[in-house]
Amino acid sequence: MLTVLAVPGWAEDGSRSVPLSELQRLEPVAPYGPLPAPPAAPAQLQSPAGPATVQAAEMAQPRRLEPIDAAGAPALAAANDLRRLESTIQAQERRLADQEKRLAEQARALEEQRQALLAQQRTLKAMQAQLYGGQPQVVPATMGGAGGMSPPPQVQQKVPAQAEPAPGTPPPVGEAPAAEEPKRPDVAALAEVGGVLTPKGTLVVEPSLSLTHSNINRFVFQGVEIVEAVLVGAIEASDADRDSITLAGTLRYGVTDRLEVEAKLPVTYRDDRVTNLIVSTGAQATQELDAFGIGDVEIAGHYQINRGTGGWPYFVGNLRVKSDTGLSPFDIDRNAQGIELELPTGSGFWGVQPSFTAIFPSDPVVFYGNVGYLWNIERSIDETIGASLIGDVNPGDNISVSMGMGFGLNERASFNLGYEHNYITETKTEINGVVTESDSLQVGLLDLGFSYRLSDTVSLNLDVKVGATEDAPDAQATLRVPVALQLFD
Repeated sequence: MLTVLAVPGWAEDGSRSVPLSELQRLEPVAPYGPLPAPPAAPAQLQSPAGPATVQAAEMAQPRRLEPIDAAGAPALAAANDLRRLESTIQAQERRLADQEKRLAEQARALEEQRQALLAQQRTLKAMQAQLYGGQPQVVPATMGGAGGMSPPPQVQQKVPAQAEPAPGTPPPVGEAPAAEEPKRPDVAALAEVGGVLTPKGTLVVEPSLSLTHSNINRFVFQGVEIVEAVLVGAIEASDADRDSITLAGTLRYGVTDRLEVEAKLPVTYRDDRVTNLIVSTGAQATQELDAFGIGDVEIAGHYQINRGTGGWPYFVGNLRVKSDTGLSPFDIDRNAQGIELELPTGSGFWGVQPSFTAIFPSDPVVFYGNVGYLWNIERSIDETIGASLIGDVNPGDNISVSMGMGFGLNERASFNLGYEHNYITETKTEINGVVTESDSLQVGLLDLGFSYRLSDTVSLNLDVKVGATEDAPDAQATLRVPVALQLFD
């Protein structure tokens, strides 16, 4: 550091010789700026000691130099602070720009993820539509007979097809998004009575194979079957083992997501072994018969009535019409005594069956129930069988009730437990002008079913029923393989 000393007694030319003793009395001055200009020659003061004495005394006093430009130092500091502040602001602006860039990249990534999620949801709904159109379904036995019952269910879940908004379209401001229709569970074994509704534009092709065995002990009189009756005349005790195999093809098409139409064509093979004992003579005869041919063709429609909201079950209305395309019991060959020489493959009567189905989901099970009434239309036969003239025949109607529950084991497998009961009213037959009436029948069946989804469009359903009453078949097993085809979107 350079130290400037104030020197007393300057000469007019700015220089002076100073003794060492005077230099020792000089004080250091702060190093601010250049030294001041030399002072002017001192004035000649009038004093008793004379001018020289006054000048010497004045110059003998030490003098301190003050800092130069005292106001410039704060300005320089302020300028430095301003530059530092500008640098800080620029750094913050760069950080903000980087953050905005990262936020924009994250927003793009979120939008891409949202679009991918929407695409996955659309794909999932399309797969569900194909899956539920291909759920296993039960093929009924011949309507109007002891096997004419609709079987209980096996369960899968279904999502009704929904119209999707365009991707990224938000709901109107101030308006809540539209509520989607709740998921409606499927009861596959109740397919004939609305347990499964095919999605709109989907065609289900369902081949099925049904095996039935029954052993029946009856009394017969003149070829007309009676139950627990004592008659005077030729009375026969009949012990019949009856087996049948029915191969059916069923088509179901979803007109809308709530309306389905159906058509079914059965082909039946029957094999009966009947042993007849004539009570009055003790004579015994065994007869074996078989038959193969088309059964009674059926058409049906199913409509879902409500949406199942507010804790209500799903209600489905059904209407089924059965024709008489199969070989009628009154058209088969018989011997002179009226004993049949071949077997029928149909009922011989038209039938109309309205029914009502309720499905109530209660996770993890689905409860179901169905009530139906089959009206078999009376017809006039006007044929002579043996020695008897058969006039009008009213085959009796069928009141059916079924109930049960289904359990989903996983995404592919499910099983069900159920019971079905049918009350078949008396058959009225006019024989030689006299109307006879048979007893009513009580047909009860316990049902155990299992279904497995092989793929998105193909399912496998096995249903086993065991007779619970005397009039019911002993056992019946049905295998179904529904295949869903998406015809229209």
